[in-house]
Amino acid sequence: MRFILHRPGLYSLKLLQMNNTHRSLLAAGIIAAAFLSGANAAEPPRQDVFIAGQDGYHTYRIPSLITTTNGTLLAFCEGRKTSRSDTGDIDLLLKRSTDGGKT
Repeated sequence: MRFILHRPGLYSLKLLQMNNTHRSLLAAGIIAAAFLSGANAAEPPRQDVFIAGQDGYHTYRIPSLITTTNGTLLAFCEGRKTSRSDTGDIDLLLKRSTDGGKT
């Protein structure tokens, strides 16, 4: 597993030797941890976070949004580099906002 900073606010976790089941279990664990932490905040304003063709990724899949207890927004998804296929170069991406989703 390798954690990569692409630019401020865009991180990816390179999952080496993990199949789709492992990725799904990791994402489910992150979501469950946030849910069990009791995070409960007002719904943030709507904003496009992951846009196909931007930031070096062809397609984004399986998005998730979590609000931490201190109000930080964490947006996760799979970033597929070259196509929307379930095989190939796939990263788990994270974007973080500390201003309620404005940036």
